[in-house]
Amino acid sequence: MAALPSIEATSPGQALEVRQFLAGIFGRSEDAYFLSAPVFAWKSFAARPGWPEPSRSYVIRYRGRIASHGCVWPFTLLTAAGRVSALQIIDWGAAGDVMPGAGALLRRQIVSRLEVGIGVGGSPDARRVMPRDGYIDRAAYRSLALVVRPWQQLRRTWSLPVPKRFARLLRNTLWSCQGWWRRRRQPEGWRVEPVAVFDESMVAQPEAARPFIGCARSAALLNFILDYPGFTVKGARLFNRDRVMGHFLWCHLQGQSRIIDFQVNSPEPADWGDAALAATAAVLARGEAEACELAVFLSLPLAIQAFEDLGYRVRKSEPLFVRDPGNRLDPRLPLHITAIEFDGFYLHSPDSPFLT
Repeated sequence: MAALPSIEATSPGQALEVRQFLAGIFGRSEDAYFLSAPVFAWKSFAARPGWPEPSRSYVIRYRGRIASHGCVWPFTLLTAAGRVSALQIIDWGAAGDVMPGAGALLRRQIVSRLEVGIGVGGSPDARRVMPRDGYIDRAAYRSLALVVRPWQQLRRTWSLPVPKRFARLLRNTLWSCQGWWRRRRQPEGWRVEPVAVFDESMVAQPEAARPFIGCARSAALLNFILDYPGFTVKGARLFNRDRVMGHFLWCHLQGQSRIIDFQVNSPEPADWGDAALAATAAVLARGEAEACELAVFLSLPLAIQAFEDLGYRVRKSEPLFVRDPGNRLDPRLPLHITAIEFDGFYLHSPDSPFLT
């Protein structure tokens, strides 16, 4: 009689086995940056809000072998009716030769534990499977980029054919000039204050009525992101005169500086525009000299417009899938999802590091 598949949480002692399984699925080494021992331990076992259990890494085993794996990335959505628990599954992979259907089974079992499931992009196979599991294409998750040093970027792309390299230089030089007059403006009354470690007094509480569904922020969550072991993540608060208006998190890797979380405690487009300008200016002033472009990752049209007005360009658009069996989310309101709602903030392609 065939053994029944079992769903189980993994432990730190099983981390190497899981990393090797995922390396085989993704065609990478278990020491690849997103599977390295420190990064895997951080995302799977380090304490963070939103998940009461010590492990967020789950597998299905069949006849003693791992058939599928998924890591829970929990967060909380803020709606007019209250807080809604949600998650996204990262490091999702399945070995069909071990057990057909194990990946879909694991996804269903994990997502059923919270009220809402979110999925951003995904492989063609994942995009085909998700509607069968009750996910709908709810919004677009967009990656925007601003070229800031086109000549320096040219020097980092010598592997491209010469005509393509210089055509890109011309295009990026033109793009870097667009919106520069807006970026030179100083937003009146706005300032940025760097934060090494957040406490709850530093986290702006959202307005009671907002024209969108956002995600809860706490000092514990922001500090968890700041503790990412793969590279340095920095934080800053946004002020309009003496009022805390929000915060942003940013990082730098391979010639690209990224704004990975951007929160503004206001429904007014003018405030989002001023905050985007203040954050952009701060990253440029405090950023790495080798940064060739700035990138930001958003789903909220209000926020996307604020950055587009500064010369950022949408370079990638991916479907944002939502599974909401209890109809907890008002379909009339847009979602504000940033790169820290999943592992998107640290994922990158070493061979193609730029969006432009």
